[in-house]
Order: sequence, then C-alpha cells, then structure tokens
Amino acid sequence: MQRNRLSVDGVRFEPAVIEGNVNVLETPNFVMVKRSWQPDQEAQACPLCKCKFGGLKRRHHCRQCGLVVCNKCCNEKIPLPQLGIEEPEKICESCRPVTAAVTRSRSHMASMQLQAAEELAGMCKDSRQLGKIFEFGGFHTLLAQSKVHLDTPNMEIMAHIISALHTLSTYEPVQDYMVSIGILRGICLILEKVPGDKEQILLDGISTLCIYCKSKTYLSKVLETGGLQVVLRLCCNTSDTVVLMSVSTLSMLVENPSTHTAIIDGDKAALQRMLKLAAAESPQMQAVALKCLNYLSMGTDWNKHRIIQEDFTAGKPMKTALQTETFNMQVWANAACLVANLATSTEDQAPLSDCLDCMMKLLRSDITNVDLLSHITRGLANFARFPQNSSRVGSVLPVLVSKCLKHTDKTISKHALRAILHLLVNQTDNTITELLIEGASEVFKNIVGTLDMTDAMFSVLQDLCPDMARPL
Repeated sequence: MQRNRLSVDGVRFEPAVIEGNVNVLETPNFVMVKRSWQPDQEAQACPLCKCKFGGLKRRHHCRQCGLVVCNKCCNEKIPLPQLGIEEPEKICESCRPVTAAVTRSRSHMASMQLQAAEELAGMCKDSRQLGKIFEFGGFHTLLAQSKVHLDTPNMEIMAHIISALHTLSTYEPVQDYMVSIGILRGICLILEKVPGDKEQILLDGISTLCIYCKSKTYLSKVLETGGLQVVLRLCCNTSDTVVLMSVSTLSMLVENPSTHTAIIDGDKAALQRMLKLAAAESPQMQAVALKCLNYLSMGTDWNKHRIIQEDFTAGKPMKTALQTETFNMQVWANAACLVANLATSTEDQAPLSDCLDCMMKLLRSDITNVDLLSHITRGLANFARFPQNSSRVGSVLPVLVSKCLKHTDKTISKHALRAILHLLVNQTDNTITELLIEGASEVFKNIVGTLDMTDAMFSVLQDLCPDMARPL
C-alpha cells in the first residue's frame, strides 16, 4: 500500500495508514495497516546497535516497524491492538516508547490512559520522536482519545491531549496531513464540550485553532468544521485571557466575508460582546475587538446599521474608545478607522454625532501618528459628504488645512482635499471665506497635482463646453 512521505527538520517518515473508516473520531479503536517486513537478506547489521548479524547475533523482525533488528534491541513484547494483535509481540527499542503509549491508551484503567496521554504529550515535544508519533499511531491516538474523554470526561487526560495536539500543530510540514485526518473537527469538539472554567485546556485549544486560522489554506476548513461558532462562544468566557485569545482568532476569521452574516444576524450577543470589549480596560483587548468590528464595517450597509444600532444599546463603546486616554495608538487608530467606515452610512448620521465630535477633538489635539491622522481625516471627509454635518466639520477647516492638507503624507492630504470639496459643495460661502484667509493655494495645488482629478474636470468641462463648435 502506498504511503505518504512527510519530512520535519530533515527527518523523513511515512505516517500510519488506517484500515476502513479513517475518521478516528468515529472509530477510536482504529486498526492500522501493518508495515511490510524487511527481507532478512537485506539486513547485514542491526540498525540500532550497528552489530553485524551472524551465528551469535540472530535476526528478529519488529512487529511494529517491520525492520530486522538483533535480540538485544528487540527483547520486549507488547500487545498491539492498534495492529489488530491482542497477544504480546516483539517490539524494537526504537518503536517501543510510542507503541507502548498507544497500547496503554486502549486500557480500561484510567491510570493507564492518563500515563499514555502524558507520555505522548512529552514525546510530541521531542523532535527525535516526532516521526514515530505519526508512523506508529500516536497522533491518531491523541485525536481518537480526545473524543473518548469528552464523552466520559477526564479533564486531566484531556489537558495532556490538547497540549500534545497544540505542539504537533506548530510543525508546518505535518499540518496538511493532520487536517486531512480531522484535527480541526477534533479541536472544535474539544472547545465545544470542555467546561468554561478549564482555562488552560481552552487556551491550548483556541491557540491550536489560531495556528490554522493564520493560513488562508486552512481558514475555510476551520469555518466548515464549526470554528466560527466555537470562537464566538469563547468570546463570552469569564477568563480575560481566553477572551483575548478568542477575539484575536476571531479577527482572522472575520477577514472572510462569509462569516459576517453569522455574527451580525446569527448571534446578536456576539456583536454586542465585541462592542463592549472595544471599551475594555485592556488596550490590547480594545485594539483586537475594534479590528474585528472594522472588518464587519467593510461589508453591507446593513452591517454598518447593525453595528451602530448595537453600539447605542451597549452604551456607546465606540465613543468611549475614542475618548479613552491611551498610549496605545492602535486603539485610537482602530476606533477612528471603524467610525470612518461607518460614516459612509446614509441613514445613520445622527447616531454617529458623538463620534464625529470625538474625531474633531482628536484632530485639534497634538497627535502626530500618521495612521491615526489618516483615519481621522478620512472620517471627516466621509462625514462632510452629508449636508447636516457641514457646519460642524467646517468648524475644523483651518486645522484640516494646516494639519492635513499640507501634510507630507499624500493619503492624508488627499482625504483633506476630499473633505474640503464636500464642504465647498454643501457650505459654499463659508468655506470660500475660510479658504481665502488660508488654504486656497493649497487646495489648488492639490487639485492640479492630482492628475486623475484634473483629467476628470477637463472631461466634464469638455462635455459642457466643447472646444469645437458650429457657427451661430
């Protein structure tokens, strides 16, 4: 039978192949396909101790790996239910640690099962044993036993299992293989069923899920196996550490627009929970929660409306985030980005009134952070588009000119120009008066310096008053 070959840190190995149903979550007492025996004539010396075979050094086959080894290196017998062998058989010293642990995991005694889980978790941290974990059923055992010990809860065993699965998931070359066997569904089942007060188990589980969420290759598979619902539930955990890890994972999931409906309409508590976290005491928590909301705000008008609606219900945490004194510029930048996105909503300008005031206050302050200033300027340009906001945005026109329009960052200056052009349309006389005091030259320089804009203006003028005409 053809086996896949994998390699980790230069060590190549062939992972186990399962007979029948390969889903070990459904068949925890799985049976592996036996490996072919090495022909006697190919073995001139024991691969473990390097002693040559002869009259006094006899050949023995290890029932696990199939290699020919000497009696000294193959003198222990172990039952092998994972190979469909109930009677003790000879196992070489190289295979013994993993094989013995896999065999012990099938015991009916909880103490033996705990020992097996502890041993496998320890060997997962030893790069020398990593190949054997996959070759001799160690990984399959961990995954299968996770389901067993969820159905008959033993959290001590589960702690070792999830720790081991997390360790294995940090090795990128075996991730694809583990996903094909069902690790993502296994992790989601663990996170669904483990009690909320088992903090370390939950942290190891969500950290494992997070590893796969970082890869675009596996992100859709995380969603297919129920990862979104699991993460949303953990965002409401009582442990701040679990919540922070869950929200960080959620920020990766919401990059996929297919998740937005489930969050916006599926679980209303999830959206309100994220908004409340946006005003949490921890700046790190605030920044990550606001990042999640930013992705949601880039969706439909309905998404924007629901965020604004829930923000009001939750006590206006967006306003709180903008008003909070912080040295973490990412909090302000993410909050300003979110408000700027929401400011494009035609129907929700009134509920955003307080946020507009906060953005103008930040603009008047001594902030110099380019990302933050860019989002504030963009937000004011979006607000200025609507006539009902013109007089208020117009009140910071001198600052827009001096601080933003003249800024060396082109993005900031172009957003400032956009805001001023909206003000010229909606509040023409007042805006012209202010610009004549200071700023008119900068406006013209920006217009002329933006090639696409001047081309568009000439194109419109050409249609209104063409340069060729018939005689009157």
